[in-house]
Amino acid sequence: MNFFTPDTRVAFTAGVAAASVSAFIGVVLVVAALLVFPLSIAGLMSFVGATLFLSLSGLLAYQLIHFPKFGYSVDRNALVILWGDRREIIPMRQITQVLAGVDLEEHLRRALRVPLPGWWFGRAHHPEFGTIQLRATAPPADQVVIVAEGGLCYALSPYEVESFVEALRLRMLMGPTQEVAPMVLRPAWQTYPLWRDRVGLFVLAAALVLNVVVFGIAVGRYGVAPARVGVHFDATGKVDRFENREAIFNPPSIALFALAVNALFGGLLYHKRERTAALLLWGGSAVIQVLFGIAVLSVQFAPS
Repeated sequence: MNFFTPDTRVAFTAGVAAASVSAFIGVVLVVAALLVFPLSIAGLMSFVGATLFLSLSGLLAYQLIHFPKFGYSVDRNALVILWGDRREIIPMRQITQVLAGVDLEEHLRRALRVPLPGWWFGRAHHPEFGTIQLRATAPPADQVVIVAEGGLCYALSPYEVESFVEALRLRMLMGPTQEVAPMVLRPAWQTYPLWRDRVGLFVLAAALVLNVVVFGIAVGRYGVAPARVGVHFDATGKVDRFENREAIFNPPSIALFALAVNALFGGLLYHKRERTAALLLWGGSAVIQVLFGIAVLSVQFAPS
């Protein structure tokens, strides 16, 4: 068995830089939300932006820790692409062509990847070969494209290209010693069915977005509210309890807590294959956000 590694120096450096910049922007936005624009629409938007940038930084960092385990294993039975704990197995008997990426570069279209130097991870389209899975750290001109049966194509970038191609073609000529099935081995958490459930993800995302909207309504009303606001009504509809205007944030906070609890218990139900029950629980979270949004709008301002 031979193991070939790509040159990851440019990609790793670019990833570290991007993760650091994203983390820095996220921290700046958190400070802005807390100190510069407290309890304002600008502050809420800063907090949302901070969440996005810090999440991006975390995702990049997660990818970076896999670089030391990135490479291509070649033996008589299979070509294996290793990326952290992920394994993509292409049986040697199914490989039909080994092409130079420079010959395909001109016709590559719609490359879907992280736009960083050396980050050729994702997929692209070629008019003849269809979808090409990108597993490389070098641009297309320096890649090797593996074409296999079933419409599978992979773009790789071993550091020693000639040695890699020679080893691959030699194993193809020698023939396999045992049958190997094509497969992708992933860590258990990556195979969780929810990640492929568009309806479930949409419902959860909708509930979260609605909660942000409810907080936005609360922030907007807080900015024009007097020191005291009416938060409770008697049987005749008259306000019978006033509290400090910070009470405007009680409904969205309760709604966020309900969303977190429902998301957790819905996840447990989903894990037990109770998808319908989970969707109902998550959908209920979205309805709760709307109801508490109405509660925020119902808060009465005390007469000045």
